[in-house]
Amino acid sequence: MYKNYRKGQFYFRSRYLFLGLLGFSLLSPVASANEDGFFQSERRRGQFPQQEGRLILPMPYSLPGLGSGLMIVGALANIGDSHTDTYVVGLLGDVEGYVLGLEDIHLVDETVIIDLQGNDISKATVQQYSTRGMDSSKDDYQYLEVSDVEFFNPQIRFLFNQRRVEFSIGSSYQRVNLDRILDKDSNPLQDIDLTEPHRSYFWGVALDFTDDMYDPRKGVSFTLTNSLSPRQSDDAPDFSVWDISMSLYFPMGKQSTLGFNYRNSRAIVDSPGETDAAILAGPNHYNCNLADASCQSLVSNAQAANRNGTAASLGGDSLLRAYPMDRFKGAAMAYFSSEFRWNITEESTPFNYWIWKDVRTSIQVAFFYELGTVAESQSGLWDLSRDTLGVGLRMVSASGYTYRLDLAVGDEGSATSIMFNYPW
Repeated sequence: MYKNYRKGQFYFRSRYLFLGLLGFSLLSPVASANEDGFFQSERRRGQFPQQEGRLILPMPYSLPGLGSGLMIVGALANIGDSHTDTYVVGLLGDVEGYVLGLEDIHLVDETVIIDLQGNDISKATVQQYSTRGMDSSKDDYQYLEVSDVEFFNPQIRFLFNQRRVEFSIGSSYQRVNLDRILDKDSNPLQDIDLTEPHRSYFWGVALDFTDDMYDPRKGVSFTLTNSLSPRQSDDAPDFSVWDISMSLYFPMGKQSTLGFNYRNSRAIVDSPGETDAAILAGPNHYNCNLADASCQSLVSNAQAANRNGTAASLGGDSLLRAYPMDRFKGAAMAYFSSEFRWNITEESTPFNYWIWKDVRTSIQVAFFYELGTVAESQSGLWDLSRDTLGVGLRMVSASGYTYRLDLAVGDEGSATSIMFNYPW
């Protein structure tokens, strides 16, 4: 049985490597065509912006599944005529703490780049649905009260041919303390006091054969990423996650674009973790009573994660934007999105309002449709799915930021997100 199990893991890994090689082979003619002028365009000028940008903005936030409060954003793009960006986000209210980043630090100009990201959240409450998968109902959740959430993500990237080819390696570390279980009305149910660390290592390949990677109007891009999560403790699983994403862009008229994106994510478990319900509910884990529904939910989700691993989730500001972050989880995920980006203006207009400085290059309205599914196996994908419809307002800038406001609607209601980049 062990040999068959390992054979199955080799099959899954070989399949994803095959898909990655297939992506390379499909895009290699595009690369050759690009050298012959197929994608040579005035739009794809330098792909390393140096236009200074600045944003200092206090604003209220309302994050589905996390709560509301005040957010203070500070961002500087291309500091001192360099390519380096930095940002900090301070959070007050239901979530307290800060998020910061220092990105595009060029060790070798336009070739070797370091990015650093991290956060320190002192308190938050997050929604946890009773079951993984797609069939939980809108109100079938409880809250987990967490504290001392630490995250650090360094990576190094190697870029070639004006950012058309990129290789990356890096790691991430997260530590979170689970304090209490609350019901959906925020009434305390159970104290936990459990610290969960998680460390992973990743490598990736990205190909970009579009006419402009910051605001593509035509072309194709492809990414393949493998994230390795070694066993964190005797009871945790040893697993990896393969992610593939491909985007296609077709020009519509002189300025607008019709884009399509497909993603697939798959967890592969080398060695499962603890799945005994009594042990997971015991004093060294959740320390809860299995007779309670809240404890059963925690334990059943942990059993599934330890047995099958966890792939990329759906929900949040980029994938199924009408749903809360991490709304749908499983060992496999597939996602499809189409987006019509109607560019109302094409310009180069500097502005400086002290708290906000940049050069506006276009204003666009976007109309999008998303369809996604998660399951505990690849074969179970698309048995159940959810979709969203939405509209967005974007401002593309010369600093490399795309200021984005999206409103999405799904079968559980609507959600608004504000971000500084495209969803894909």
